[in-house]
Amino acid sequence: MLKAEVQARQRVRPAVQLLSATSALALERYLGRDEAARFFRVVDDGFDVLNAGHPPDVKPFRRGYSGTPEQETALTALQREVEGLRVGSARHLPFQGGLLVDVRSVPGLLKDLQKTLGPDTYILTRRLSQDRLEATFGLLRVGGGSNTNPTPTDAMSRLRLLSLLMLTRRGVNILAPGDLPTAAEEQDADDPGGELDDIFTDYVTQAAPTPDTVQTAPGASETAPGIAQTAPGASETAQRLTGF
Repeated sequence: MLKAEVQARQRVRPAVQLLSATSALALERYLGRDEAARFFRVVDDGFDVLNAGHPPDVKPFRRGYSGTPEQETALTALQREVEGLRVGSARHLPFQGGLLVDVRSVPGLLKDLQKTLGPDTYILTRRLSQDRLEATFGLLRVGGGSNTNPTPTDAMSRLRLLSLLMLTRRGVNILAPGDLPTAAEEQDADDPGGELDDIFTDYVTQAAPTPDTVQTAPGASETAPGIAQTAPGASETAQRLTGF
């Protein structure tokens, strides 16, 4: 049984796990709920089309939206279900309006792109959402530990650190100007959807203060041997990060 309370109701993952093809199969096979299973499959297929992000994905609907008959059928079925869904006496709730806008606008966007770029063009619809922007804001907030409301100066510093971590994960030597990627290279670089998730732990570990750094140990005014030594290239790195 899925039970979501308080903030958990706003999380996407439980809804994705519930409204899935796996749940539809379980409802159909073990409970005999054919109509509920059909609804779950319609939602799962439609959201796969609207969340396409990786051409070799194991699920065909998530391999990029190219306007195939199967994809159009999935979107049409999802639109029909959303339009007919009623919650209480309300005609349409805000989430229904947003879904209908997405379902109706994506085919038109594909037609415009295919006119310009050719008939083989497809859309990775996952990148049409603001999830990546929200994830970046989330990283900027948690990067300060307990300080989740950064000032503009704090946000700029955290964004520099986040950019540095993303560059180093791609093998870029920040001390060598020639290694910095050009705009064209950045555009052509492979950007897997989970990159922000992958660097989350590294970023929080390096940015957030730890109890050892907050508490002052007895005799801290006396410099321990070797701590005062500056690491090679540290000053140069600091200058490049701060822009001075």
